[in-house]
Amino acid sequence: MGLRYIREGVTNVIRHSGAAHCSIVLVREDGLVRADIVDDGAGGVSSTTGSGLRGLRERADAIGGHVRAEGMLARGFRLTVTAPADGSIPAAERSEPSSVGRQ
Repeated sequence: MGLRYIREGVTNVIRHSGAAHCSIVLVREDGLVRADIVDDGAGGVSSTTGSGLRGLRERADAIGGHVRAEGMLARGFRLTVTAPADGSIPAAERSEPSSVGRQ
C-alpha cells in the first residue's frame, strides 16, 4: 500500500475535521494491508463524495483494494483503506529510498 493513501487521509483530517487528535494504525494480515486513520474532529460524511475520497477509491480499486469512510457516533471520522499486501502498487505510487544526505 502506498503512502499516498495515508498522506491523503491525514491531509483530509488537517483540512476538514478540526480534530485535536488523529491516529494511524497499520495492520498486515491474510495477504492484506489495512490502514485505519481515525480523528476526533467534526465527523460525518457528506452526501457528495469530494475529489479526495473519490481519488482514493479509484486508486484503491485499481489495485484490488477498498476504501471505507464513516462518521463516528458522537464525534470523529474513520477512513479505512485495505489493499493487497503483495506489492501490487502502480509505478506512479512507488517511491525509491531517498538519497538525501548520502555521499
